[in-house]
Amino acid sequence: MRSLNQHWMLAEMIVIFIPITFILMMSAPFVVMVSLSRPLQIANLLLGITYCVSSAALYASWVLALRFWRHGADGLRMVSKHYTVIVTLGAVIAVISSGMALFEQTTGFLLGVPMLIPYSHLMYELRASNTV
Repeated sequence: MRSLNQHWMLAEMIVIFIPITFILMMSAPFVVMVSLSRPLQIANLLLGITYCVSSAALYASWVLALRFWRHGADGLRMVSKHYTVIVTLGAVIAVISSGMALFEQTTGFLLGVPMLIPYSHLMYELRASNTV
């Protein structure tokens, strides 16, 4: 039987994960075109790297969320720590992007800000399961 927290994770996957995954998949060709259409510049290189890290973080978030939803806190404990590191890098990008927005330097990575909700939920569950 699933806990209330697992049901919340399912709701987060439906409301947050699916739309952001769809947007990320649809924007991939445009990011590749922008990154490769101009001569090699540091800004284009950083855009490509940031996009790759964000994509990896979204994938790792799906792994963690599905593992938690299916197996609960025990499932989270059994996942490699590498997934947690990658998801944390994605959260850092979202926080930096929101900080840049405060100074009116908007980036496309603001779409990652809603992912901070399931990130916080997963990190809470991970910490809570490690203390038991």
